Order: sequence, then structure tokens, then C-alpha cells
Amino acid sequence: MSLDEVLSLGTDLVEQWELLHGCHVTDAHLDARMLQTMTDAVVQVLTLYEVAAEFILGGWDKTEEPHGGAGGSMQLDDSEMTVVSREALRHATMRLGEMLHDIEDDISITGAHSSQSSDHAVEVKQIMSRLLRLLGRINSNDSSLNEKQKHY
Repeated sequence: MSLDEVLSLGTDLVEQWELLHGCHVTDAHLDARMLQTMTDAVVQVLTLYEVAAEFILGGWDKTEEPHGGAGGSMQLDDSEMTVVSREALRHATMRLGEMLHDIEDDISITGAHSSQSSDHAVEVKQIMSRLLRLLGRINSNDSSLNEKQKHY
């Protein structure tokens, strides 16, 4: 799966969430089951983002296309493609985090202090921790790249 496809899946999920969450009749479809379904989808996309980050931050074989065609017709060298890919992944991860934050807020509103709601809230906090660790990896790699560029 190319980086383009991974980012498109994440974008589609966030856009679907924005449609659901922005609806004037949210009570009709944002119940506990839908929130759990969306949380499960976030976990799947976050896992893909983690794999993409490993690929981007860990480097790639020079014989492979690092971006899976993400650069289109642009002619970028490896370090430029790494920067572009990392920034796209950072932006997508932040949008996923905003969605997760909305879900967390909605759980507290719709949950009415049920044990199921409490378990879901704990799950969302754990997922948020994963997401923040991923952002930390992306950002720490960014600072190490900046240090390397200063030496040239």
C-alpha cells in the first residue's frame, strides 16, 4: 500500500467523521456503537500511519520508490521526499488526533457514566497516547534531520 493510499484512507475517515459530527441531528447516528466503530477505524488507520512512519523515518532501499508514487511528476531527491512525506504524515496524524479528541468529548456527553462508556474512554486515552508517541517520533526525526542539514 503506497503512502498516498494510506493518507487517502485517513483523510476519508476524518472527512466522514466531520460529516457525522457536524450533522444537526447527531443524536440519530452518534450513539455509543457508532463512536466505538469510529474508534476502531482510528486504530486501523493509526496502525497504517505507524507503519508508514517506520518506512519514512527508517529510510528506504534506494531501488524502491520511497513515496509509492506520492511525488507524482515532481523531481525530488531522497531527503526532499522524506521531508514532504513526513510533513504529510504529520498533518494527517494531527487531523486523526482531532477526530479522536472529538470522540473523547462525545463519549463523555453520550455515556451517562455507564461502565461501557468508561471502558471506551480509557481505550480512547490509550489510542491518544499511541498517536502522541507517533507525533513525537515524527517530530524528533525532524529535529535530527535539521541537525544533519546544519552540518552541510
